[in-house]
Amino acid sequence: MFTLLVEGWRFYPQSFSIVNQFQCLEILKREDVRLFHRDIPQPEDKRLMRGKRWKISTGFLDVDDAKALATIPTPDGATPDAVFRIFFPYEFSTAPQGRTFVFVVTGMGQVPSFMIAGRRKMAEVLAGQDITLVTPSEYSKRSLIASGAEGSRIAVVPHGVDTRFFHPAPAKERADLRRKFGWDGRFVFLNVGAQYWWKGGLPLAKAFAAVANKHPHVLLVMKGLDDVYASRASLAELSRHLTSAERSTLQTHARYLGGTLSFSRVADLYRAADALVAPYMGEGFYLPALEAIACGLPAICTKGGPTDDFLRDEFALPIESRLNPDVTESTRLIPDIRHLVALMEQAVADEGLTDRARRLGPAHVAENYTWAKVTDRLLDVLTGKEPVP
Repeated sequence: MFTLLVEGWRFYPQSFSIVNQFQCLEILKREDVRLFHRDIPQPEDKRLMRGKRWKISTGFLDVDDAKALATIPTPDGATPDAVFRIFFPYEFSTAPQGRTFVFVVTGMGQVPSFMIAGRRKMAEVLAGQDITLVTPSEYSKRSLIASGAEGSRIAVVPHGVDTRFFHPAPAKERADLRRKFGWDGRFVFLNVGAQYWWKGGLPLAKAFAAVANKHPHVLLVMKGLDDVYASRASLAELSRHLTSAERSTLQTHARYLGGTLSFSRVADLYRAADALVAPYMGEGFYLPALEAIACGLPAICTKGGPTDDFLRDEFALPIESRLNPDVTESTRLIPDIRHLVALMEQAVADEGLTDRARRLGPAHVAENYTWAKVTDRLLDVLTGKEPVP
């Protein structure tokens, strides 16, 4: 029996917490793993919290899932074979007992020191520590190496999708959803994320305004999360960088949703939309793209980033981009706005892309990216069955 202690967050609609929830739910199904969980307090640093205190909630979870997560015991004195940390700021001290694994993700070319406990450089805090890092994409792994981590101590374990929620809707259900949302007769571009500047809201807004001026039936739906990320405030700041004409177009052709929704209700947005669009500038994985293709949507995402790992040309349109070093501890991907406009117009016109996405995207996810499959990979790393390359 393998004993695992997870140190992290439960019951927050926040990305680390969500990943931890689904991984723990899968581990609970393994008869050869004894799972414990230690809840970690929220960070105090306002730069990390973006000015928001997260509220514990289970409303976005399935009732049975919430009960299962709540029953995971705290450490009872048993010696763990491994400790897996999934919270920030990242804590890189070696655990007193068992092998130590730390989930680390970055989408900005480097791991900034403010994301590390003690605000120190990664190379400095890892020196002499027997720790394995777990990250969800090759792009993030390259960033960890650039930050001073040894490649031989980094395991890439992607995130997954719960296909109970994220799957295509039958034609009638999709039509009913579109009617319910008021999307009949529209081509709906969906964007899901925190709406911080590095999520690409500005290039998206400018590109969409250009598309809407030529195709007046298009609609942009932006799904943020006000309870965790203050998304509405981020979009308000973004709007200051638009022309008056662009703002006018968005007022007519864009909608914003900022409430905390259950996974099934978020999946309804994917199932009713026509394409996901995400010209991100910095991401470590971008789970919404995986959820979108699981629901049969074509995905328009920045080329050169983490979504290269799992998006395929058959059902996705990569946006040309270039790397631009920032003045701080980061590197940005800069998506080409003209190319983004062309791809969005292609998505509107290309019915074949829609058909391929509906057939091939969900199959690709089911074969490679269910939470069951990626948690198997995580456990192989944690138990030592699969050596870290």
